[in-house]
Amino acid sequence: MRAILLAFARPPIPAHRRDFFFGPSRLFRCEVCSTVVPPLISCHRLVIAERAVVYPSRKEVHYHPPRDGGRGKWVDDPGGVGREIIREIRTCPSCATAREGPA
Repeated sequence: MRAILLAFARPPIPAHRRDFFFGPSRLFRCEVCSTVVPPLISCHRLVIAERAVVYPSRKEVHYHPPRDGGRGKWVDDPGGVGREIIREIRTCPSCATAREGPA
């Protein structure tokens, strides 16, 4: 009986992963003022660097499933232009409002 119970027992959690399972949950360090933000306080992400990007058009990449017994079809992706985030930082609410300015 003991062998059966040991077979279903959870393996021990390694020391380097214990904080992930039992330690402070959802805490983060503000990358501006370097303080540890307590739990239940939202994390704000500020964009530091971004770049312009041109997306090329692609032929027949999205599948639209059939409707009302018809056949499905492949449609083109038109492409376009946009901006990509290169770097962003995690900040506490007070640093985020100070960096963004009043809304």
